[in-house]
Amino acid sequence: MTRAVLVVISSLLLAAASSGQFALPTKSVAAPPEEIAAGHLRLPDPSDAAVRSVAALLPVDIEAGATWEQTVPVEAGGRLDLVPLVGVADAWQVEVAEPGGDFATLAAWVSAGRAGASTEGVAPWMPAAQATRYALSTSQTGRWSLRVTAGSSRVSGALLMAHAAPDATLVTQPSHWDLTTVGRPALRARVESTRGALLLEASAHVAHASGARWVLPMFDDGRHDDLVAGDGVFGVFLPTTHVGSLDVRVEARGLDVAGEFLRTTQQSVSVHGDVVRLRGTATSRAEQGRLLMMLSVDVDDVDRPLHVSAEVWGANGSGDVVPVAWLSTMTTARVDGAATLALDGRWLARAGVTQSLELRHVRIQDPDTHIPLTRADVIDLPAPVLPRSAYEPPEPMDAAMLTGYGFALAGSSFGTTGASSGSRTLSEPGVPKISKYKVTERALMLVHGYCSSLMWDPGDFSGKRIVFMDPDANRSHDEFAQLIGTAGLEVDSFGVVAHSQGGQAALHLLTYYMSALDLAEGPRRIQSVGTPYQGTPLAGSLASLGAVFGQGCGVNDDLAPAGSTLWLAGIPMWARAEVHYWTTSTGGFWCNFATNLVLSNPEDGVVEQSRAQLVGGNSEGHKTGWCHTTGMNDPAQYNDQSRNSEMDAQAAR
Repeated sequence: MTRAVLVVISSLLLAAASSGQFALPTKSVAAPPEEIAAGHLRLPDPSDAAVRSVAALLPVDIEAGATWEQTVPVEAGGRLDLVPLVGVADAWQVEVAEPGGDFATLAAWVSAGRAGASTEGVAPWMPAAQATRYALSTSQTGRWSLRVTAGSSRVSGALLMAHAAPDATLVTQPSHWDLTTVGRPALRARVESTRGALLLEASAHVAHASGARWVLPMFDDGRHDDLVAGDGVFGVFLPTTHVGSLDVRVEARGLDVAGEFLRTTQQSVSVHGDVVRLRGTATSRAEQGRLLMMLSVDVDDVDRPLHVSAEVWGANGSGDVVPVAWLSTMTTARVDGAATLALDGRWLARAGVTQSLELRHVRIQDPDTHIPLTRADVIDLPAPVLPRSAYEPPEPMDAAMLTGYGFALAGSSFGTTGASSGSRTLSEPGVPKISKYKVTERALMLVHGYCSSLMWDPGDFSGKRIVFMDPDANRSHDEFAQLIGTAGLEVDSFGVVAHSQGGQAALHLLTYYMSALDLAEGPRRIQSVGTPYQGTPLAGSLASLGAVFGQGCGVNDDLAPAGSTLWLAGIPMWARAEVHYWTTSTGGFWCNFATNLVLSNPEDGVVEQSRAQLVGGNSEGHKTGWCHTTGMNDPAQYNDQSRNSEMDAQAAR
């Protein structure tokens, strides 16, 4: 590690110590008022986090020698796919009976030529887990019977079932974002169909890590946060006696022209305690070109990391109230009960605002799940004394205005070049200026994804490479980002080539933390393949089956649609613009048969193309014939040497 970068990072780490329990110094993130008008940085509509399903996942938990039996509706369409998901081979005997018929084992269906069977991996994060898909050919619709008989020991698992040509789609979503013990968390369910499907009944099966379980009926009565009585939208209030992640499986039955149908969704809903509360007041002071705004809060733990965001509005010379800037930072509340946001005074000059300041859409979120812990529509800033820069002629946006650090985003459209090539001035208001230094050691960091150690072949890339390794881990974006930044301390600057969640973590790092990633120079600072920027339903569905197979890393709230949607609402466009990303999908029928029953096409076996889009980022296109990872029906997307060669040539370092 070079002495120069050690001195810089060490100095800023000390300066950032007061901002919270973070491995890296945090940035004072800002975005221009145009992004406030566009609405990108406000909490999203909960419908944006909806989970959709055309399949049904039925848990099976029976004692040794016991029998589980359930009647399920089968629609018209000519084929029923049935996948027993059980961690011990031959632990179950599964039988199926058509309406009015006798039970026959799945093996008997295959022997009679009425079913095909194929065995594949269950999910990419469970490489040794295998399951057999049975494709049952039938023209019989109506109520079928499923029966599972356990062997000599108790084995839990599930049956996954889907139809060849489903129309009705079950859609579930949080009713709102007040997912705290005082906010009455609720979930809604509805059905989408081109043939006028009707939802008849629904229930929520809720599980907590403590072992607590609930089966809650859902209602379409207008009294369970379900909108209007009789409108086909069902609602349920979730339990608030346990904080943490709730695994929620919604089971719904309905009717359409193809007959009765059964659908389930599986998602993780994170419920937080009443741990921080905005008092609705704020104070401010001018300090070294910035307006520091201290939000008054009550907190149960002053060392708890918090993610604070707000819009700044004020009156211009004509008396019109206009947006000034959006602000965000990772911090902790001080002992005196204040969480601080910093506004560069030049934003005020740019907006022509010098009076009647107020904060709007103020929110404090959990950094790991992005759930809002407390919110306020408006908080006034009484009689602020503004920094001198607020009264000076407006200046174009620069890196210091956007991040609080003058060195950030070197070489980008907002960067500033030093006196000599490769030099940068590092300065942050409130921190002694660090003199210019020469960036002497650059590298490219190769980053894997969630619960993985499989990724890029370093031989496909040139120059100094840092191979990031945090194998088989389940990290939030915030934890992951700080690990990447810490791994980069061995060089002066680095760019990132990331797979899957690694792309989100790198973007999170660039947005919220100071690291050598800011100093990378070259066309593309962050490049990613197969990253679920808008989440993946698998984070809450098949991820919960890890206990069945004794593998996997569990549910990841940040990768679920709700967590990803909330996370994106804190990523400004200047950061997104630094990302170049690719998507892929299979060249055949599916990448993985089990995940294909859960995901919407086109998909790569883990990530749907539609949810891999990053608004404001740079899409480099979609390519077929490549799946998410090894063990699928097409090669792993990170082994595409043609794309790897392009990423190597274009990478910032």
